[in-house]
Amino acid sequence: MMTEDNGDRPDVPNAVVVITDSNSDVDVANTVYAAQNLRNAGATVFSIGVGLGFKDELEAIAGSGRRTYVMNSFDELEGANDEIVEQITALQGRAAIEEMETRKLDVAVVFHMSKNVDPKNVNKVFKPFLEKLFEASEIDSGQIRVSLSYFTKNHKLLGNLLKFRRKADYTEAVNKLTPAVRSDKANGGAAMQKLRAKVFTEQLGDRPDASNVVLLITDENINIRPKKFVEEAHALKDTGVKVVTLGLEKADREELLAVSSEPPSENALMVTGYQDLQKEAVVELIRTAMFMPLPSEPDVEVVAPGPTIINLDTRAIDLAILIHMSPQMKPADLKKFLKPFLNALLQYADIDGGKVQVSLSYYRKQLTLISNLKKFKTRADYANAVNSLSMKVSGKQGDGAAALKRLRERVFDESRGDRPEVHNVVLIVTDDKNSGDQKKFFQEAEKTKSSGIRVVTFGVGNADRNELYQVASGPGDVNSMYVPRYSDMQDEETIDTLRSKVFALEDIPAQPPRPATTRRPATELSSTASDSRQVDLNVIFHVSSDTKVNDIDDQLKPFLKDLFQYADIDGGNVRVAVSYYRKNPTHMFPLQRHKTRASLVKAFDEVGRQMRGKVGDTGLALEEARTTVFDAAKGDRPDVPNAVLLLTNAKENVDQQKFLGEAGALKRAGFKLVTVGLEKADRAELQAVASEPANRNSFYFRTFDQLRTPEALNAIRSSIYA
Repeated sequence: MMTEDNGDRPDVPNAVVVITDSNSDVDVANTVYAAQNLRNAGATVFSIGVGLGFKDELEAIAGSGRRTYVMNSFDELEGANDEIVEQITALQGRAAIEEMETRKLDVAVVFHMSKNVDPKNVNKVFKPFLEKLFEASEIDSGQIRVSLSYFTKNHKLLGNLLKFRRKADYTEAVNKLTPAVRSDKANGGAAMQKLRAKVFTEQLGDRPDASNVVLLITDENINIRPKKFVEEAHALKDTGVKVVTLGLEKADREELLAVSSEPPSENALMVTGYQDLQKEAVVELIRTAMFMPLPSEPDVEVVAPGPTIINLDTRAIDLAILIHMSPQMKPADLKKFLKPFLNALLQYADIDGGKVQVSLSYYRKQLTLISNLKKFKTRADYANAVNSLSMKVSGKQGDGAAALKRLRERVFDESRGDRPEVHNVVLIVTDDKNSGDQKKFFQEAEKTKSSGIRVVTFGVGNADRNELYQVASGPGDVNSMYVPRYSDMQDEETIDTLRSKVFALEDIPAQPPRPATTRRPATELSSTASDSRQVDLNVIFHVSSDTKVNDIDDQLKPFLKDLFQYADIDGGNVRVAVSYYRKNPTHMFPLQRHKTRASLVKAFDEVGRQMRGKVGDTGLALEEARTTVFDAAKGDRPDVPNAVLLLTNAKENVDQQKFLGEAGALKRAGFKLVTVGLEKADRAELQAVASEPANRNSFYFRTFDQLRTPEALNAIRSSIYA
């Protein structure tokens, strides 16, 4: 129906409303996949069920619970009519902002919530609303950055433009909000002033080539110095920042009109109450206002995002952290300030992915090495070492010269993990003046810097600022930092600034490039599905202990064989490794094993009941794939895209955090991750870890029978090769 010959207009959004009073009884999988293909073609699907006991199939057709409705009778259809019409109307706004959302944007969301707000509205309405605002935004790629804060009588910054590197980080911060954010005092002027001074600054992540937007949300008038609120808003707009306001309940409309950017009719929005935030049309109006350029703002050319400060923590470096603290530091200071500071500093460092290696040491008269660069394989390993630090890191004497000399000899050595093609950085953290020969300290620092190691210094309290300035790599003001109190180490701005110094490598001369092992990202594959395209694929599966043997023999084995029915294995374009996992992963065969499709298909006969397991450590399985399976010695080709197909029918997962972390590390390394869930698998979890777009790279089937339909096989094949 939706073809130009039948009247479809290519420049107008498409919507489909499905109304049924019975479940599909012919081919459920085909119905779901037909709906998915319709959505993939750009149509928005709404599904309405009348007199049905459950809505799983309806939700699968619509692709979203928000576009799924279940009625007891046809009489109730009228109640859903307004909401569906609102959502269809909102498609016009969504079509307009789809392209705008690819603009490079730095957005600061700031809100005030009065104590009159029902605490339930915080969790049930406001938090989901904040998530929906950016659900389609390119945060993970770095195209869009988001800051989050709220204001009472003071401004409370929850995250600057550098903090939320992934959409999941932003969502996590939103989910941590509690009714404690409510207050009857609203100092909007202080909030606007802080945004200008603490958020929209280059040092804290603001980009000169990105448009700046503030979204201010409030449910009452500004009752502390309202005149300053208007003045500070104008000062913010004078710097080129667009201000969009959303007022609810008792918010002062005239006040919001006065602070919003021109035209205020489009940038100052009012709704009756918090329940209105659940409406799709409201969300789309706000997103349109945020992403629409200012009238005087030129169209921004959309380019592929390059390396920016948001990706600093993913740069490959070998980092040695060197600590000396004086007896002035008490045990409470160690626990409350130093340990959290060291953990927060590398919160986003790609240790798990292997890009960042860390050594940890402290010094008094001599250097004590806690770990060399090889030891920490994960960020959790590093955190455990930090949390195990004792008061031994403090002492009356601290010989920096001896420490630097030993560090060069014992840490930055290839046999101990140093990588010659990776930048080396030393971070000295101290609250004391060097007790040894200062001249010798400077000499050893110069030798360290001359050997290509960058030195960054961080001083607290009684540290000698001039001394640390001299020791640091030049320019000293860039690579040296000082704070007066231990408590300042908790400050988010302090941590972000130091983090940017550690990972900012502009002043380092170019080092020899890595040997030619750079992967072509999975996204460079043609969008045309073709089983003859080059790919190195690791199939990983987990079968729960209660899976029927017949399902393994009659469904899973044939599925694995059918999946590669057209794969060009004989021609060498496609290589396949297969693993299964329970508590630990087991590799059935590596990438280089099977040179023909006949040989591969025969190998799948080994799949059997012995592979079932009660628990499955998916995170460990993905880590093994990244670090062990995709190895040149085992058949991995550096110039061929890599993909992982994860298949499971179990909900249980040993360590969910590790699973999410390893999935992220896999994708950041350029791998494509396709997920297939069956039966009791956690659909939301598998969708969350799949490569974008998730609706094309994550699949769910209620039974093994559905897995083997031609539609299912073709969709999964297309995902792997697309």
